[in-house]
Amino acid sequence: MTSASLTAMAFLDAKVKQIVDVLQRTGLEKNATLIIVSDHGFRTYKYKIEANVLLREKGLLSAGGVQPVSDVWVMPEGGTAMVYVTNSARKDELVPELRRMFSSAEGIEGVYGVEDFAKLGLPTPPETNQAPDLVLAAKPDYMFGNESEGAFITHTPAAGTHGYLNTDPQMQAIFIAWGAGVPKGIRLGEISNLDVAPTLAALLGIEMKGVKGHALKGIGKDIGTP
Repeated sequence: MTSASLTAMAFLDAKVKQIVDVLQRTGLEKNATLIIVSDHGFRTYKYKIEANVLLREKGLLSAGGVQPVSDVWVMPEGGTAMVYVTNSARKDELVPELRRMFSSAEGIEGVYGVEDFAKLGLPTPPETNQAPDLVLAAKPDYMFGNESEGAFITHTPAAGTHGYLNTDPQMQAIFIAWGAGVPKGIRLGEISNLDVAPTLAALLGIEMKGVKGHALKGIGKDIGTP
């Protein structure tokens, strides 16, 4: 972890302390609940994969004014990238070809088709019209860039990013609850992001219906919300 990361964490920790100090000083502590969450973790990378450069080299993407003209376009998302076949007439031909091409490319750990999306926790084509044709997953130390010209792999100073598959332990977020309606001294272990909103609702005495997540046991109305 870099000194900049440690400094940022110390700054945020100090801000949480300020909130707790105010609650205790004003006597609001007994009726207040603090929830600290994050949306994802971070992973260090040293190399960028410019997947669209590879498409250009294979003749699947070319310059065309402000907007590139392509049969295929890759949308980078940090540790993953979404591959869209933009020429629907060539989709059946290109998807297998792209799978082979990216499977043997440097820095790419996995290439996943639509048949894999559900088990990866990704929306499938029946669920959204924005689903890609393939998903690429980067190896550790690699991330996907957004250039379409230059080198396919570029070395960069070490930095951090997210967007890797949710099976990567370094992508895990945090969840800390303290205060009214929260039992003390409990270590939750691993929970689902889908449980965060129902848990917050339970603290407010509200039951969320029609959602996939569940309120964490022992929080909110299960033990009595002040």
